[in-house]
Amino acid sequence: MESDTTGGRVREIARLAQSAAIAFHSLPDGAVCIIPPERRSLSIIRRRDQGDVTWPAPDWIGAIQSVSLSPDTKSLAVLALDRQGDSVVVATVNIEDGRFTKLGVLGGEWLGRIRWLEDGNIMFDFRETQGAYALFTTKPGGPTRRLGDLPFAEDARFSVSNDGMRAAAFSYSIKSDVYMIRNFGEMLQR
Repeated sequence: MESDTTGGRVREIARLAQSAAIAFHSLPDGAVCIIPPERRSLSIIRRRDQGDVTWPAPDWIGAIQSVSLSPDTKSLAVLALDRQGDSVVVATVNIEDGRFTKLGVLGGEWLGRIRWLEDGNIMFDFRETQGAYALFTTKPGGPTRRLGDLPFAEDARFSVSNDGMRAAAFSYSIKSDVYMIRNFGEMLQR
């Protein structure tokens, strides 16, 4: 559904099966980019004057995690795992023709989010092979740079401002606790 900020106007974009999408991203002209559960394609739903389209990921992409719209609204930045699941792929995809372009491949896992900033830089985070959560930046046609560790022990989520100057982040940690349940047999019989 699409709604204006006052909540007054509501428009149905598409009615999908419950398992049709694991994530979506708003696009211009009321369209939506959907990441299906298998994470091997991107679907653009309800483009004005054009039909819905699904673009399969190229062989060098195994599972798409996150997308972000470019400032000129013509492309999406894509953060994904490679086919083997042991490297991070950063790419762009042209919204008009579905052409994927690889920007870089880095060793890592536990993908975070990707964000295309107003200045053309693309920021993303993931857990590196050696275990640190780190923030990176790249630009189409430019180098990929590691900006530094994220100051969190466990998985973190962040949001970067459009100008790339500020970020808000939160994290959570999992603590291992051991509990002894003395009446486990009685609990099972209930």
